[in-house]
Amino acid sequence: TLYDDLHVFGTEDEPCHAVLTGDTESDWIFDLRSREAWAVPGTVDNIGDDIFLSRRAAVNSLTGVEAYGDTRSSSESDKIRDRFANHFASTAFSGFHPVDGQYWLHFPGYAQTMICHINHPYTDEEGRRRYPWTEYTLPITPTYFKQAGDTFLIGCGDGYVYCFNPDQYRDLATTDIDPVFRAKYYTFPFSNVNFNHLHLIARSKTGGSFTLNIFTNGNEYTPTKTSTFYLAMSDAMTVDDLTMTVDDMLFALDIAASPPRVRANFNCWSVMVEVKDLKIYGNPVNFGGMYLKYTGLEE
Repeated sequence: TLYDDLHVFGTEDEPCHAVLTGDTESDWIFDLRSREAWAVPGTVDNIGDDIFLSRRAAVNSLTGVEAYGDTRSSSESDKIRDRFANHFASTAFSGFHPVDGQYWLHFPGYAQTMICHINHPYTDEEGRRRYPWTEYTLPITPTYFKQAGDTFLIGCGDGYVYCFNPDQYRDLATTDIDPVFRAKYYTFPFSNVNFNHLHLIARSKTGGSFTLNIFTNGNEYTPTKTSTFYLAMSDAMTVDDLTMTVDDMLFALDIAASPPRVRANFNCWSVMVEVKDLKIYGNPVNFGGMYLKYTGLEE
């Protein structure tokens, strides 16, 4: 449902999009809106001011369906189109995590769960609204997602139902958390450039650490440059904010050896930045921006 209207989507074999209209049961009718739209059962979710639905090739939105009449021109998942091509399953399922504004999508048989961050839209080069995507590797095999009251539930193949506990600290010595974030490849306006400087803006109230890799010229496996960053604790932090163990917090006491600037000296025609091995020690790590300095090379 969206704004008290019930939207019904057909299947791949019998596509349609209809809306239930009428004030009383005696005059309810389905208003047919499209004969081409369809969704995988279990992947249709209200995300607040829109409806997301998945099918064989993409995640689509109700806004796009109504604007274009079908779902071919309204993909919300261009960033992960390769996941659909390689891992789509007709048993796919999804759920909306409203606290963090996330649309969770899982393809059974694929190890990762794909996450669309609804609360962080951006505008692409063509002026269209887009959403960033990440992938989570869960320590369980999910079978369904469901929001129940204030709790986001994750069903599991072992017969149990799990949920997040934001108040419980995980010792990084025993719990492996290794998120990886990649930007898209950027091609420089020159045929080749000399890459010579990087300035990263990031902060966290309780500190943090991560590895930054720079890939060049289409390569996605071996980084040209690797740097490790350590973020200092905020001066405003109090003893009550120290939820991490003593060993986990030692890194942030003296970070003079690792400033947020990196010098480099290599030539390339395109570049991609990756953040991995991110360690979060109680409070979120916020990335405010990144500046790349380069010089165009004459042929």
